[in-house]
Amino acid sequence: MTTKQRYYHFDPISYNYVAVTYKKRNILRNILFSLAGALVLGIVWLNLSWIMYGNVEEIFFRQKQVQTSSQLTHQSKKLIAIEQKLNKLHETDQTFYRSILNKVPIDPSVWNGGTGGHVEFAENMPPVVKQLASLKNKISYKVKIQQESYSETYSIALNKSAELTHIPAIKPIHGRVVSGFGYRADPFHGHGHFHAGLDIVADIGTPIKSVADGVIITSGAPEQGYGLQVEINHGFGYVTKYAHLSGLKAQVGQKVKRGDIIGYTGNTGYSTGPHLHYEVIKNGEKVNPMNYIYGE
Repeated sequence: MTTKQRYYHFDPISYNYVAVTYKKRNILRNILFSLAGALVLGIVWLNLSWIMYGNVEEIFFRQKQVQTSSQLTHQSKKLIAIEQKLNKLHETDQTFYRSILNKVPIDPSVWNGGTGGHVEFAENMPPVVKQLASLKNKISYKVKIQQESYSETYSIALNKSAELTHIPAIKPIHGRVVSGFGYRADPFHGHGHFHAGLDIVADIGTPIKSVADGVIITSGAPEQGYGLQVEINHGFGYVTKYAHLSGLKAQVGQKVKRGDIIGYTGNTGYSTGPHLHYEVIKNGEKVNPMNYIYGE
């Protein structure tokens, strides 16, 4: 049988421990007071929370708003960095590619003034969203402009590349230049005489190379004094002549590439010894071949 546990308290008057007795009424009263106190504290806490933070939905909305604003700001910074890189590419295109390819620069008012179309904004759209949308539209416009510019540059570069292969650029044979472009004494008659090319010393039978791409227009001896010769029309206003040859390898109408063998050095025509007479004609005028020797 379980004995009910009893509680005692010290009575200062009788100096004895006296058993504690509880009345049901007192117990109920204490419980009610405790509940009432807890309820009051709860109401006070809720009111304070409402005043300071608002309701739960409002708190959640504010947190999402702050988070979204932060993300938009981050995206805006990334777009600004992209625009800066795009501006650098544009500057390179303007100052380098367009310069060497003789292209007309893009007007700054076109590059900086375009928006790529009108952007519609809702009345209640946050400023950071409007800024982001405007920046995105501006970058899209600049990308379109730069893409068109690079497409044009590529097309011009291809044409320039084809032109460069047709411009005289190498020495037709290895050897020492013994007579240059300009006036000199005629080796046969001794009087002053304009020499329209280069005389390059080489053993008879030395292979002669085409200095650029082109088409053979002469292969034989049509002019007195030049002996056996070859002429190549390179296009773009350029023609080259190779004279005093001992043998021919190219035929009229044949297409040749830079470096192809077209004949062999000799001593035919008016010549005092084995050598190659080499000329460059630009737009019908004979010019100094030394200005068109850039490499071997």
